[in-house]
Amino acid sequence: RTRSRRLILASGLVLLALLIAHAFLPWMPTWASTVIAGLIAIAAVQPKARRYILSQTWANIEEALFLVAIFVTISELNFAGAFEILGKGLLHAGSPAVTGGGILAGSAVFSAVADNVAVMDVLTNLIVHHEEWSFFALSALVGTALGGFVSPIASVQAVIMATVIRRVARVSFGRWMRITLPWFLILLAASLAILFAYHALGHPPVMPIPSQEMMTGSGLH
Repeated sequence: RTRSRRLILASGLVLLALLIAHAFLPWMPTWASTVIAGLIAIAAVQPKARRYILSQTWANIEEALFLVAIFVTISELNFAGAFEILGKGLLHAGSPAVTGGGILAGSAVFSAVADNVAVMDVLTNLIVHHEEWSFFALSALVGTALGGFVSPIASVQAVIMATVIRRVARVSFGRWMRITLPWFLILLAASLAILFAYHALGHPPVMPIPSQEMMTGSGLH
């Protein structure tokens, strides 16, 4: 039972507002929206329910610490420019079709061990100035979706789901990976085949580079 429906509504609004703000403020950590909205939601429930939620959170502290280590590692690699160097090398590794395939496979792997939003942020900054950015964006979308499927640590929601499954079905992390990995490889191969066929047909069409389009529209050269 809730103590304040207004706080529940405020929690949802804060979550949406911060997620939208992150699109315009890339420096803002992606976990801020979840943490702030979660604290508001916890304040909205009855004290008994609140104590239960906090006790369950403490019981799952190992998963939380595991996530913190992953996010810190990804952030440090991004800050050091590792992803930028890797991305620039990838964008000049071969033809657009091969590059798109690499982006799809790479984003799938990275999204399996990092938050999908963070991976998409990095990829967006890399491909936005390339003439094939629309095709590369499609590759990244498919890849991040696949990465979220294969691993139970790709997002906060997936961690919650994995915890529930482990308690109810007694499925360990290793067994989860053994079950999902073959399906992930099948889907990855099928996605690459469809992506190459899609590119051979000329889709999606080459679009103006967003930065150049904005400069042209504003009269700047």
